[in-house]
Amino acid sequence: MSKILVKLVAYPMFSGSKPTTLGTVRADKSGVVSFELSTLKLYPGQYTLRALSASSFQADLATTFFQVLA
Repeated sequence: MSKILVKLVAYPMFSGSKPTTLGTVRADKSGVVSFELSTLKLYPGQYTLRALSASSFQADLATTFFQVLA
């Protein structure tokens, strides 16, 4: 996974809100992984979390679901 950039994007499962980039994950040559936070602002509700490749090609690498409680 060396030198791959991955964006973590939260897609709301409710109307009236847009996808939010939560941050970027990157790995260096030695395998050390770092996370750069973009935002902490999410409204209560259910979301689909997608890990998208942000490198030279874009691909959906993983998908899961989570819920933000008030």
